[in-house]
Amino acid sequence: MKNSLKFFVLLLACPITALNSAQTSPLQPLTAALPPHQGTKSVTAEWLVSMPKIDVSPVKWLDDTHIVYSIASDKQGEIIKVLDLESLTHINLGEGTNSQPSPDGLWIAYFHEGQLWLMRNDGTEKKQLTSLPKRLAGSYNFHYGLAWAPNSTSIALYYQSSIYPVSPWQDKEDETVVDKSKTSAIDADSQDSHLSQAVIDLIDIKTAEIRQIANLKGNLRRLSWLPQGDELLFMREHFNFFGKVQTWVQSLRVSDGNSQTLATFDGMQQALDPASSPDGKQIAIAYDADNPEFDYMPSVGLILPNSHIQRLTYELKLFRPQWSNDGRKIYVIRNHGAYNQIYKIDIPTGETIQLTSAPLRINDYALSSDGTKLVWKGKDAQDNTIIRLAASDGKDVQDLVIIPSAPQDMALSEVREIEWEVPNYPVPMSGLLFLPINYREDVRYPLIVDIHGGGPGASIHLGGGVLGRNSLEWHMWTALGYAVFVPEFRSSASFGSLAITRDENQEYDLINKDINDIVAGVDFLIAKGIVDAKRTAVIGCSAGGRRANWLTVATHRFSAVVSLEGWADDWLIGGIYPSFQKHPVLAPEIYQKNSSLFHALNATTPTLFLMGNPKLGGIDPNDTVRWLYNALKAQGIKTKYVQYPDEGHAIERPENCLDALQRVQEWIAEYLKDSPIKEEQR
Repeated sequence: MKNSLKFFVLLLACPITALNSAQTSPLQPLTAALPPHQGTKSVTAEWLVSMPKIDVSPVKWLDDTHIVYSIASDKQGEIIKVLDLESLTHINLGEGTNSQPSPDGLWIAYFHEGQLWLMRNDGTEKKQLTSLPKRLAGSYNFHYGLAWAPNSTSIALYYQSSIYPVSPWQDKEDETVVDKSKTSAIDADSQDSHLSQAVIDLIDIKTAEIRQIANLKGNLRRLSWLPQGDELLFMREHFNFFGKVQTWVQSLRVSDGNSQTLATFDGMQQALDPASSPDGKQIAIAYDADNPEFDYMPSVGLILPNSHIQRLTYELKLFRPQWSNDGRKIYVIRNHGAYNQIYKIDIPTGETIQLTSAPLRINDYALSSDGTKLVWKGKDAQDNTIIRLAASDGKDVQDLVIIPSAPQDMALSEVREIEWEVPNYPVPMSGLLFLPINYREDVRYPLIVDIHGGGPGASIHLGGGVLGRNSLEWHMWTALGYAVFVPEFRSSASFGSLAITRDENQEYDLINKDINDIVAGVDFLIAKGIVDAKRTAVIGCSAGGRRANWLTVATHRFSAVVSLEGWADDWLIGGIYPSFQKHPVLAPEIYQKNSSLFHALNATTPTLFLMGNPKLGGIDPNDTVRWLYNALKAQGIKTKYVQYPDEGHAIERPENCLDALQRVQEWIAEYLKDSPIKEEQR
């Protein structure tokens, strides 16, 4: 993982009126529980490692009665599908992924084996458009992407100059070739100021002629065309950890490659998701108006012709703005804890209305060209990918496609969205509770608290804490008789900007208040009679591992902690954490306040550390976790440090995945080994 990501990472139709100056987030009603799924088989570590990996691309409208999407599976390959909404029948168009229909609906652009391809909407006339020497890889719409011209005659393709390998253990080109006739010296300052490059190519679909129209410094995201068809719209970002972070919303004239800056932001505003109004006079963006350093809690704003930004929403964490056909409404995705919901903003009145209400983490949606229908895709906490259709006002919801990851005969637990009160915050937190298989109300169960990763602004991502791939990892624990609690906490900014403006930026309390929120959730489950207070364990990965490390040293209430790929100190890193805005040498007390190392004395919790290799993207280049491990060992606390030298920030190789799952199971079982206790026996 690149250094720039290490410290950040990286319903009922119910009207909610936007608040003008509030510091708390309007509450979103809790969703219905996912009922248990009966079956004769259980999720096991061995099955998790061997299960197929399925990815469904964003859903797009081919025309007003057909949608197109693709399914990629490591077991069955990639397939592009067209669904007829009237007959609910599918047509398979062949291999490919991330399919993008042309505006006129006659063509489909798609990616196959790292290159851009084109075909007719019936799957005929397939042809390869690019032959790039280095295949396109990484995340679509992040590392690469495309945009059809409004007249459907050409495609703008963008990609970054740096493409990540599939995974460190599969990358064979890991030896540095040194020219011995020259010095091997590396200047850190010159490295730090290095800018990546983003290329934009224009491709004529009739002749397949490719013309490079831009080679821009920095990273490029979210490419689209302005309605007139002569300019491209995008966000561009330059990140320099020791220097200044800047992002721009820019347009680029296709004829001569000249660019124009529409808005500038000092800070890591991430995607911004710029989207042009139908008349091209305004640009909708998702930006954090209160915290320029990072998009902790994006609001929706409009870039006006004079480059002034008009803010439309307050205290709602919103992404992916899309305009209605009449230009009077903007649709968005709201993040509020574990699930995402679709909202619409009425621009003239400022009213914000929730359109969806299901227990689903919605990650993309699209309006039909006539503006009457809405289609979206998401995942639930039983790892079903679901595509749904509704009217554009959110009514008449219909399931179109359900793609399960687990076989029909596999038992899955009930999943509830819950909320609880927390200290020193005006609104409750929310999270997910996975009940043990065959849950009984007269039993108090051992509990695993799985703390998600990502720095301030990051949310629950429906991936288990060890492998981080999908929610079925949590069902492995429930099959073993544990309850699993996946909490959201205030620094996610799902519950209002106060967590950032006060707790982060003024009080410099990055960790402890999050931990208090998590502990309050555990106390809530104990008070409800679901959890045995004497048998609780914690798993945390990445920034979740950092929080788990804090629980190891700051509390004595958990029976065991598992920390994966976290870090234990920021002072030793030597860079500026954005919320602190001061170098650690100039403000050591701020960094020490949030350092597990500086609070390790008198810790008592048995802790297992699982770490990757920093040279391959592991998150802890200065071995701060090993320092913490040594501090625990010196005090006689049972602890273990395990490194996977062929892994980076994520565990990828199957043998390592199974080893990690088994180690974590054994560690937790050792300290939570008593069977569940019946209430009458306590």
